[in-house]
Amino acid sequence: MESTPICSDISCTHQSESCTAYIPSSLFRIFTNPTQDKLFFIYDEKMDELSKTIGYIDLNGQNKRIIYKSGQWEDISRHFVFSNDSQFLFFFTFEFIDDSYVYKLHKLNVETSKKEVLYESKQESYIAGAFDNQIILLELDQSLLGLISKEKIYSLDVNSLSLKKLEEYTISNSQKEVCFVDSSYMYKFEKNSATTAKVYKTDLSSGITTVLTSSAPFEYEIENTQFYGVWNNYLSYLIIEGGQEQRATYRKYSININTGEIIENKLSLTNIDKGLQAEHITILAQNDDSFVVRAGYDFNTIKMLDNETGRTYYMKYGFSRLGIINQGDYINNNTDYKIFNGSYVPLYN
Repeated sequence: MESTPICSDISCTHQSESCTAYIPSSLFRIFTNPTQDKLFFIYDEKMDELSKTIGYIDLNGQNKRIIYKSGQWEDISRHFVFSNDSQFLFFFTFEFIDDSYVYKLHKLNVETSKKEVLYESKQESYIAGAFDNQIILLELDQSLLGLISKEKIYSLDVNSLSLKKLEEYTISNSQKEVCFVDSSYMYKFEKNSATTAKVYKTDLSSGITTVLTSSAPFEYEIENTQFYGVWNNYLSYLIIEGGQEQRATYRKYSININTGEIIENKLSLTNIDKGLQAEHITILAQNDDSFVVRAGYDFNTIKMLDNETGRTYYMKYGFSRLGIINQGDYINNNTDYKIFNGSYVPLYN
């Protein structure tokens, strides 16, 4: 399969900002809006600063626009949501002010670039989901000493700005539960045994809670369970056992959010740089019958510039190879994905 630049000029060399497909940074992310008529991008302005730039381009390769530039030391969170009509983009920024971080939820008009702050907190905050006029916020309260902290989940009405607490629980090495929010549903994993959890599904718009399963494999140590989202009615998550890095064992599962069926996902790729640790194929996007996945790595040595000293240096940088796989093949562990030729994205994507 071949990939081509999103540029409508057949004579373009795609090497400068005059090209609509050109992004002047190697650190970037891309995403689409609900109406699927624009491709949005966010990239780092400079390697040694936190500033970010947000823009978009029409899918026909025309009308590239920059709609927001953050401050010099103002970073932008990884999570974004749109209004249903794609008119507004919501995202968190965070910056260090007066010896503490300040997190701000912004509402940005993608046509006029007008921006307003809807919510502000000194606790680590993220967007966890959205439905109707509600944005689901996750706030991590780290005011408690040691490894113990509290995670709080709120719903914020973007019109009235009313805030409602949905869930609160303690995070520690002996935690009893953990929650994950996707769109308008919250999934709560409640400790059932040393290695399993009872999983509840709550419809945040109606408040109705059902039990999906009483025997989901789970790991309760901090940072040893990672959620990867809901794809084609399957909640995907990864369990890390036996520590971190090369000594760890990785197991990935998918839970059918309608039936509670549990499937272990065994498709993996090998990190060719280390050659030791098998890693699971990661879903990045989906269409009607297929998943776009991270299917491999390539590592290249790139030349860097230290802006303070003016000296150059070299570092090894990893890029993901993208592929596409039928959804049924992924669920049934059939290794039948096709690599996009010439497709590379930074590993942090």
